[in-house]
Amino acid sequence: MEDSRRSINQDKNMTKEILDKIKEESLGKAPNESCGFVIKNSVFYPCKNVHEKNKEEHFKIDTKDYLKASQLGKISHVFHSHTTWKKEFSILDKTISEEFKINLILYHVPDDSFLFYIPNGFRNPYIGKK
Repeated sequence: MEDSRRSINQDKNMTKEILDKIKEESLGKAPNESCGFVIKNSVFYPCKNVHEKNKEEHFKIDTKDYLKASQLGKISHVFHSHTTWKKEFSILDKTISEEFKINLILYHVPDDSFLFYIPNGFRNPYIGKK
């Protein structure tokens, strides 16, 4: 049985149409990371990556985009892409997912694949260590 703390290869709530839009957005923004939301499992909402230093390896969603998206309904997923980084969610990604109880979608450009993360009790292994 797969450890529930790891990423999964599918999310039953996600449609092919939404995934196709995430892929298209990600390829269009490469080599920078793309980012955005899925609202109510069915509305694609791309956002501006406003990371100030390294958009090729990090993303930060514009506060204005968050406010506009949240007015459309419940945000069910946050998505972003990796263009140069590993095919995995970072500890920060998982920690934020757990804190806000929000699902994550990662599109990995180098090998044209998706990963999904659903909050499951992950705890940052570095918290409490010296």
